[in-house]
Amino acid sequence: MEFTCETSALADAARNAGTIAPTKGEAFDKAQGIVIQLEDDEDVIQIKTSDLSSTYLQRIKVDNLDRSRDTVWRLPSALLANFLIQLPLNGAEVKFSQDGHRVKIQSGRIKASFDSLVMDGFPEFKPFDTADMSQVDNLARCMKQVAWAVGDTSPLNGIHLDGTSVVGCSQERMAEVPCTVPVDEAITVPLSALSAAIKNTSEVHMRASDDRLYLRTDEDTLMTSSILVDKYPNLDVLRAMAAKCDAHAEVSISAVSDAVSRMLVLCKTDRYPRIVIAMSPGAMSISMDVPDLGQVEETLDIIGAEKEQTFHFTPRNLMSALGSCHASGDKAWIGYNSDNDLAPIHFTDDQEDGKGFSCVCMPRRPE
Repeated sequence: MEFTCETSALADAARNAGTIAPTKGEAFDKAQGIVIQLEDDEDVIQIKTSDLSSTYLQRIKVDNLDRSRDTVWRLPSALLANFLIQLPLNGAEVKFSQDGHRVKIQSGRIKASFDSLVMDGFPEFKPFDTADMSQVDNLARCMKQVAWAVGDTSPLNGIHLDGTSVVGCSQERMAEVPCTVPVDEAITVPLSALSAAIKNTSEVHMRASDDRLYLRTDEDTLMTSSILVDKYPNLDVLRAMAAKCDAHAEVSISAVSDAVSRMLVLCKTDRYPRIVIAMSPGAMSISMDVPDLGQVEETLDIIGAEKEQTFHFTPRNLMSALGSCHASGDKAWIGYNSDNDLAPIHFTDDQEDGKGFSCVCMPRRPE
């Protein structure tokens, strides 16, 4: 096989595929790499990858096609993606050809050759029928807003779609955002890997059938994911926790984020850093104290916080929850319980009607 194609198109496909390609474990043993496969009757190649739960397939038009020799290659995902995105992209073309067990790549005066992997064990999948798929607006954005909150084990490692909202949940947090999704009944899908691949897509077409979810982001890009069978937690219990907050504060997302970022210089080697947040009328104090290293404290002006409370928090949860608030620009609202420093903390970007992004996070116990 030999062909040339637009460098930017192939680099973009490889980058998206690389976000799904496995990097460890059983999935890596069976499905590592990115497959470049020639279609039977068109001058088109397929860029394919899978982590055993999800699949990614993108079709790309090619020129100067030579169908002789192998019609499928399998290359290391990170190597291929990282190399292609470093090539000149604007209006440039890249040539692929075969030299024994190696795949040769040439872009202008830049030349490289990479060893191909054997195809044994790689899961077989083909383009699927895109009929009867429904459009879902802003699914990519909604998935990104909640993907950070998912857990590590089934079903909490999946994103939950109940028809009216998209949810990510773990033992210590739940993130939720309204989104109309065409499903007959609630499903949970391990979509975190796919969220990076569709992050720049404003609309997605989808269909859920049997045990899989099918997604199409454009005419040539198709993805699937398995549907988890384990029962998802009762979300109404978690939602009720937000309603129990008796004090609220309006904060600047960027101001809080900047303050926490300055503090994180103290914990570069700490796997489980914590910050202390003290709420008082009109002020939010954030501090971090690392034994044998130092202490940083910053006080921010806020609106509200009618009652005083101090709670310990994980910086990642705070930054991710506030970073997922979009509807009100730089504003977010933090709700808390003034009588219990271990009660869940509520984050939202739409305090008035409760229809925006919402996150319930558990604080940490004081040391």
